[in-house]
Amino acid sequence: MKKILLAFSLAAAAFSLYAFDTAAPVAVKSGIREYTRTGYIITEKFGDYYRSPAAKYVHVFDVNGKEIESSELTNKDILVDKVTYEYNTAGKLVTTTCTDAEGKINWKIITTYDASGNKADESQYNASDILVNKSIWKYNGKQAEESYYDTDGALLSKTITKFDDAGREVEVCQYAAEGYLEEKRVLAYNDADKLSEVTFSGAAGVVTKRTVFRFDANYAITEEQTYDASNKLVTRIIFKYDDNGNISRTTTYSVAEKFGTTVNELIDINEYTFSNTVTVLPTARSTTTSSSRPAGAPSTTTAPAARTNTPSSSIDAK
Repeated sequence: MKKILLAFSLAAAAFSLYAFDTAAPVAVKSGIREYTRTGYIITEKFGDYYRSPAAKYVHVFDVNGKEIESSELTNKDILVDKVTYEYNTAGKLVTTTCTDAEGKINWKIITTYDASGNKADESQYNASDILVNKSIWKYNGKQAEESYYDTDGALLSKTITKFDDAGREVEVCQYAAEGYLEEKRVLAYNDADKLSEVTFSGAAGVVTKRTVFRFDANYAITEEQTYDASNKLVTRIIFKYDDNGNISRTTTYSVAEKFGTTVNELIDINEYTFSNTVTVLPTARSTTTSSSRPAGAPSTTTAPAARTNTPSSSIDAK
């Protein structure tokens, strides 16, 4: 069943998404045409940590700052697949297409909008151009309702989002096809209008998880903290920036109690580089690329849930 991921990592408004880069896209500064995220596999031996490159994700932007392409490469810089984004004259995303290294279509998503510019429906097609699922949106004041259907038109899930007077998401409820609540998320914001906390709860209303974002004096995100149902800190993501204010590294730690003390165990590193020029990527896939995908990364040949691949959701670093 479709799951709509909030995220920042979640986050970043989520941190969530792409070609498939599972980290959230980054809000780039004026003049930036491309950024690359390199993910590393972390291994631990006798208390020492070692890292090795797992994969690269290259995001390309047009002169207006809109993302037009996202590519996944192996740690040997061999193209795995690519997602391209097309926009209408109003700047709205209308077509998202994933192709393999040879340029063959894996899947495509077509998005339409109503007269007010709100998303009306989103249809997802497979490599054979057959409709596999569809989302339809309805709006009522400060509330949006998304209904998600399979290829036969059967309802799979429904998501109801509520907004405040400023147009910010403040509550997201996801329901199963039978009508019962699966998950509820409540979002809170700080004085700078930045997402500061997300509280997750289940059908019984009991909190299952809480994500908190910490900021510096300039409201740049410095840390993302995740707490479990017992309100114990379980995960920390630390953000570092370069001299231009771009995110340069995220480091993730698992927090646990061991031998009577709290320990932070390194589990993930991502490094970011930015450029004002666009790199020409290879077009042929190596026969060895399948073994280079990091463990747990989603297969790019399978279309993602229809709503999770919009390049508009990004990490607003500042």
